[in-house]
Amino acid sequence: MARLPLDGIFLVALCFCCVNPIGCGSEEEMAHPPGPGDASGDQGDASGDQGSVHETGGPCNPRSCLDLSAQCGTVLDGCGGTVDCGSCPTGQTCGGAGPNQCGVGECTPKTCVQLNAACGLVSDLCGNVLSCGECAKPEVCGGAGIENQCGCTPISCASVKAECGTLSDGCGGVAHCGSCPKGMVCGGKEQNRCGPEPCTPKTCASIGANCGAYADGCDGVIDCGTCVAPQTCGGGKDPFRCGCTPTTCVSHNAECGTVADGCGGTLSCGTCKYGTCQGNRCVCAPVTCASSMAECGTIDDGCGKSLSCGSCKAPRQCGAAGVANQCSCTPAICPPIFADSFESGNMGTKPTGWQIWHNCHADNAWFVEIAGSPAPGGGFQNLRFQTTKFSGSCSSPGAYAQTDYLPVIAGRNYQIESWSRNWGSHSKIDALFYSAQQEYISMKSKDFPADSGSYKQNPSLLVKAPANASFVRIRVALQDSGAALDFDRLELFEE
Repeated sequence: MARLPLDGIFLVALCFCCVNPIGCGSEEEMAHPPGPGDASGDQGDASGDQGSVHETGGPCNPRSCLDLSAQCGTVLDGCGGTVDCGSCPTGQTCGGAGPNQCGVGECTPKTCVQLNAACGLVSDLCGNVLSCGECAKPEVCGGAGIENQCGCTPISCASVKAECGTLSDGCGGVAHCGSCPKGMVCGGKEQNRCGPEPCTPKTCASIGANCGAYADGCDGVIDCGTCVAPQTCGGGKDPFRCGCTPTTCVSHNAECGTVADGCGGTLSCGTCKYGTCQGNRCVCAPVTCASSMAECGTIDDGCGKSLSCGSCKAPRQCGAAGVANQCSCTPAICPPIFADSFESGNMGTKPTGWQIWHNCHADNAWFVEIAGSPAPGGGFQNLRFQTTKFSGSCSSPGAYAQTDYLPVIAGRNYQIESWSRNWGSHSKIDALFYSAQQEYISMKSKDFPADSGSYKQNPSLLVKAPANASFVRIRVALQDSGAALDFDRLELFEE
């Protein structure tokens, strides 16, 4: 089919405007913008034939805006490319006076559908170039001689010097090339050539095909069947067989989970090292120092990174008490916030600031007082507890000594250290917490190990101040009758 060059189309449109000026310059007047002298080579196969060679095989010289009489917008350069022709002055529109012409009129761009363009590049009749897609092989854009239409020019018998038989025409059909003279057979010596030799046609098995249609090498075509979706003929690695090339996790942008492989199966894209798999992507919400209750040091944010939670104010150290990422102290590095070795009082008196009492006593022989005795750490005095007999049963019998209200900070950890000897009697130490109004909250206790009269360091009493605590009182008790307890070197540390 003969095609009118694009500049010829422009001249026809221009003449039409002169005869019928009403509507001249509108978007309806021309199907293409001004183009090179031969537009038949402008828009080849959009998949890659928009080249720099004419149909004649010679080099292609791209046209300029001046060559194409284009004042604005983008136009085809005649060699498969485009050229930018600038914009219009203020108040004018590209396409207002015709495709790629500046004018005061309005121009509504056409779509590929409105322009009946199925492929390749085409002007939108204003100032831009549309890409109307590619053709499915074996068709190419303009392959049947119609611009911007997918088509295929069948191979002729003469073009391949075929004398006889049938052959694939390259467009999905079959070319019939006649028969041979008497005494000759088609394919006797060469495919589709007459000759004296007999021709053994190929089979689907001989060419390893299970789909598609192929020349049999003599004078016929063999049909090797069709494929069942999602497989296609040549869809895998073998062009003669049904196959399907699975997609990949990368093509799906999938980091985890499973996705369809496009061939009826599924792909496993792994698991997330951190976080959870959401929509085939690993999603991780990092923890914070606050959510992890970390006061200091470095923690793992749960998403593969480290998070710094600062440092501690001296003398507290990070993790000093054995709890990671918590500011704390140990007796080795921090002084006690309260200590009493009973060296300052007079023997035979109760220690200053302590409350003394006895439950269930029968006579006046019990006492709790400062006594002279070699004490641990080089001291000479300690706190002596003495009980006689208990009169009947009562609640919490024994002799008691208790400190005044000592201030604490809610949520902080505290450590109580002490020394004692009890000659095997039942004795213990308590930590009692109180509110700011000195109302009792809770208590924690630790028994002293039994001994034979030698001083020993008692097990540490570790406590945490409750959320509403403001004070603690330390209480020491001897809870056997007719017993004795020497107590010394009481120390309270804040961790």
